[in-house]
Amino acid sequence: MLGTRMADHRFIIVDDHPLFRGALGQALSAAFANAEVLEAGSLDELTDRLAMAGEIDLILNTPLGRESHFDEESIRRTATSRGVPCITTLSGGAAAVEVTMPLDRSETAAR
Repeated sequence: MLGTRMADHRFIIVDDHPLFRGALGQALSAAFANAEVLEAGSLDELTDRLAMAGEIDLILNTPLGRESHFDEESIRRTATSRGVPCITTLSGGAAAVEVTMPLDRSETAAR
Protein backbone atom coordinates (compact mmCIF):
# COMPACT_ATOMS: atom_id res chain seq x y z
CA MET A 1 0.00 0.00 0.00
CA LEU A 2 1.23 3.42 -0.91
CA GLY A 3 1.88 5.60 2.13
CA THR A 4 1.64 2.76 4.66
CA ARG A 5 4.70 2.41 6.85
CA MET A 6 5.70 -0.89 8.41
CA ALA A 7 6.19 -0.98 12.18
CA ASP A 8 9.75 -0.53 13.39
CA HIS A 9 9.11 -2.81 16.37
CA ARG A 10 6.56 -5.59 16.87
CA PHE A 11 5.65 -6.84 20.34
CA ILE A 12 3.19 -9.36 21.72
CA ILE A 13 1.99 -8.96 25.31
CA VAL A 14 0.71 -12.16 26.91
CA ASP A 15 -1.38 -11.75 30.04
CA ASP A 16 -4.83 -12.97 31.07
CA HIS A 17 -5.87 -9.53 32.30
CA PRO A 18 -6.92 -7.11 29.51
CA LEU A 19 -6.36 -3.97 31.60
CA PHE A 20 -2.76 -4.93 32.28
CA ARG A 21 -2.18 -5.77 28.60
CA GLY A 22 -3.64 -2.41 27.64
CA ALA A 23 -1.50 -0.44 30.08
CA LEU A 24 1.69 -2.24 29.08
CA GLY A 25 0.77 -1.76 25.42
CA GLN A 26 0.37 1.99 25.95
CA ALA A 27 3.75 2.15 27.68
CA LEU A 28 5.44 0.30 24.81
CA SER A 29 3.76 2.51 22.21
CA ALA A 30 4.91 5.61 24.09
CA ALA A 31 8.48 4.30 24.45
CA PHE A 32 8.93 3.12 20.86
CA ALA A 33 8.05 5.23 17.87
CA ASN A 34 6.03 3.35 15.26
CA ALA A 35 5.62 0.18 17.34
CA GLU A 36 2.96 -2.43 16.70
CA VAL A 37 1.73 -3.99 19.93
CA LEU A 38 -0.36 -7.16 19.74
CA GLU A 39 -2.10 -8.75 22.71
CA ALA A 40 -2.81 -12.34 23.68
CA GLY A 41 -4.79 -13.51 26.69
CA SER A 42 -3.70 -17.15 26.49
CA LEU A 43 -1.21 -19.57 24.94
CA ASP A 44 -3.72 -20.34 22.17
CA GLU A 45 -4.10 -16.65 21.35
CA LEU A 46 -0.30 -16.25 21.35
CA THR A 47 0.02 -19.12 18.89
CA ASP A 48 -2.62 -17.51 16.66
CA ARG A 49 -0.91 -14.09 16.80
CA LEU A 50 2.47 -15.60 15.94
CA ALA A 51 0.97 -17.46 12.99
CA MET A 52 -0.67 -14.32 11.58
CA ALA A 53 1.78 -11.57 12.55
CA GLY A 54 4.95 -12.57 10.76
CA GLU A 55 8.15 -11.35 12.39
CA ILE A 56 7.89 -10.42 16.08
CA ASP A 57 10.70 -8.68 17.97
CA LEU A 58 9.71 -9.57 21.53
CA ILE A 59 7.12 -11.42 23.59
CA LEU A 60 6.33 -10.01 27.02
CA ASN A 61 4.68 -12.50 29.36
CA THR A 62 3.62 -11.50 32.87
CA PRO A 63 2.91 -14.66 34.83
CA LEU A 64 1.00 -14.37 38.08
CA GLY A 65 -0.41 -17.33 39.99
CA ARG A 66 -0.09 -21.09 39.69
CA GLU A 67 -1.86 -21.51 36.31
CA SER A 68 0.16 -18.69 34.78
CA HIS A 69 3.39 -20.38 35.83
CA PHE A 70 2.34 -23.52 33.95
CA ASP A 71 1.55 -21.38 30.89
CA GLU A 72 4.85 -19.54 31.29
CA GLU A 73 6.82 -22.68 30.41
CA SER A 74 4.68 -23.31 27.31
CA ILE A 75 4.89 -19.66 26.24
CA ARG A 76 8.66 -19.61 26.64
CA ARG A 77 8.94 -22.88 24.68
CA THR A 78 6.75 -21.45 21.90
CA ALA A 79 8.81 -18.25 21.73
CA THR A 80 12.10 -20.15 21.72
CA SER A 81 10.97 -22.52 18.97
CA ARG A 82 10.24 -19.48 16.77
CA GLY A 83 13.40 -17.59 17.67
CA VAL A 84 11.56 -14.77 19.44
CA PRO A 85 13.01 -13.34 22.67
CA CYS A 86 10.62 -13.66 25.63
CA ILE A 87 10.66 -11.61 28.83
CA THR A 88 8.64 -12.92 31.75
CA THR A 89 9.23 -10.38 34.51
CA LEU A 90 8.41 -6.70 34.78
CA SER A 91 11.94 -5.90 35.93
CA GLY A 92 13.30 -7.77 32.90
CA GLY A 93 10.94 -5.81 30.68
CA ALA A 94 11.98 -2.51 32.23
CA ALA A 95 15.64 -3.36 31.72
CA ALA A 96 15.01 -4.25 28.07
CA VAL A 97 13.24 -0.91 27.50
CA GLU A 98 16.09 1.00 29.13
CA VAL A 99 18.66 -0.77 26.96
CA THR A 100 16.80 -0.42 23.68
CA MET A 101 15.43 3.12 23.99
CA PRO A 102 18.81 4.74 23.12
CA LEU A 103 19.02 2.39 20.13
CA ASP A 104 15.55 3.39 19.00
CA ARG A 105 16.40 7.08 19.33
CA SER A 106 19.66 6.71 17.37
CA GLU A 107 17.81 4.90 14.54
CA THR A 108 15.22 7.68 14.41
CA ALA A 109 17.93 10.37 14.40
CA ALA A 110 19.78 8.63 11.56
CA ARG A 111 16.72 8.69 9.28
